[in-house]
Amino acid sequence: MANNHFDALQLDLIETLPHKPYCTDELGVTYIRPKITAIKKKYLQVNQPKLVTYLIFDIDRQGAVLAWYDCNLPPPHWSTKTPENAHG
Repeated sequence: MANNHFDALQLDLIETLPHKPYCTDELGVTYIRPKITAIKKKYLQVNQPKLVTYLIFDIDRQGAVLAWYDCNLPPPHWSTKTPENAHG
């Protein structure tokens, strides 16, 4: 069941991406590419110009996936952590 939910989240994100989002694999270099290419990049523009659909937070500390809980905030729609360092 969790897999189907994750797939639905991925589809929603891809559908709401700009047609040609900014994207890159290395900071300091930015490209504008079609969605099919952009979704394979490490860094990706997720919101349309002048429209905020997603609020993205990059929290560089261990246990970051529960930062919302630590701050007594509502749960996020989705969260993830980096396996190498447990940052969120």
